[in-house]
Amino acid sequence: MAADENPTIAQWQLARALTDLRGRIAQRRLAKDLDIDASTLVRWEKGETVPRERQLRKVLAYFGVPGDEVERLVALRAEAAAPVWWQETEVARAYGQYIDLENSASQISTYQDRLVPGLLQTADYARAILAAGHPRATDDEIDGLLQVRMRRQDDWEEGGALLWAIIDQAALEKHIGGSAVMHAQVQHLISMTKHPRIDLQVLPNSAGAHAALQTGSFVLLELEMPSMQVIYIESHTRNLLLDDQKEVTAHCRLLDHLRAAGTNTPQTRDLLNDLMKRYEGRSS
Repeated sequence: MAADENPTIAQWQLARALTDLRGRIAQRRLAKDLDIDASTLVRWEKGETVPRERQLRKVLAYFGVPGDEVERLVALRAEAAAPVWWQETEVARAYGQYIDLENSASQISTYQDRLVPGLLQTADYARAILAAGHPRATDDEIDGLLQVRMRRQDDWEEGGALLWAIIDQAALEKHIGGSAVMHAQVQHLISMTKHPRIDLQVLPNSAGAHAALQTGSFVLLELEMPSMQVIYIESHTRNLLLDDQKEVTAHCRLLDHLRAAGTNTPQTRDLLNDLMKRYEGRSS
């Protein structure tokens, strides 16, 4: 059974399980033993397609997998084959994968040098960004993209993931949507500093040169099931999902430096209050 072109976490979990089972056995040899095309096995292990239940059971029987584990993987296969809500929306493939990772994460850590993180954006702020980024889109298309962003926030609120966000002060000084929109956005950030699952820091202009000055925005997603860490980087032409351990370690170190350079909670609130007053004066 072919899976949707947007792989989900369940597909990745199943792909990893199949890859681990194969171990050092060559793909061509295993495909021959199972009487399947080698290309089919490759697609399973890449998470591009999902095997039929009988195919999966055949693989598991070949490796002598215990009954309880067989049923767990069969149930995982069913989950992997089922569509998720974002697959029915007009979102880019990598962005859809990011949404699935975000929904499965136990902790989300992000540094943003240009914008407020999506999970902390107000609807008006988000709409202004989406409209600017999609100048030829209709109002209905912008509404659809906005609904996806707001749905992400709802899913995070209902979940249990921790969010650690570091926002460059320069991002908060951009007049996105105008002074009134920015006033409301900064006010929202102040309220979110009290959220029990959020650590919010601002990297002040006074920090000067810092570790991520030449790197730019990124997100670190940490998952418990499956145990993994992924870096997400968004750009104009493509979005990157990086799980190479060297890449992850390098970005974790960046976060450590940025956390040390960022404001503590009282300083964050003071800085945000100052910004809010400035926007309040300009919008009156």
